[in-house]
Amino acid sequence: MIDLLLSRLDKVRSVGRDRYLACCPSHSDKTPSLSITESNGRILVHCHAGCLPDEIISAAGLEWSDLFEDEWELASHRAFTAKKAIGPVDPLRVDENVLLITREKLSRGETLSTEDQARAEVAYERVREAYNA
Repeated sequence: MIDLLLSRLDKVRSVGRDRYLACCPSHSDKTPSLSITESNGRILVHCHAGCLPDEIISAAGLEWSDLFEDEWELASHRAFTAKKAIGPVDPLRVDENVLLITREKLSRGETLSTEDQARAEVAYERVREAYNA
C-alpha cells in the first residue's frame, strides 16, 4: 500500500528500511520535507513544514482507506489520529458542554428526553462537585 502513496509523490528517496523522504504535495515543496514510514502495517506521514496528515493524503489524491487493506487497521488509524489531534479529553469540559447544550435546548423551548435529562443531572453533579472541592 505504501507504493500507491509513493507513486503520487515527487522526489521520493529511500532513507532506510521502509522509510522515505519526498516533497510534500500539500504545500509548495522544492526540497523534500515529508517523511513516510511503513511500520507494523501502518503508513505514517509527517511533514516537517507542518502540514496535517489528512491534508497530505488528500493532496496526493488519496483517502486513508486507499492505504489500508484491513478495515480494523483503518479504524485503529482513525482512532489514533483523532485522539492525537484533540489530545486527552477532559471529563469536566465534557460535562460543562453537556450543561451548555442543555441550557441552549431549554432556552429554545425544547423538551429534554429522559436520557438527556439524566445526562444533564449527572453532568450538573460532577461540575458542582468539581467546583466545590
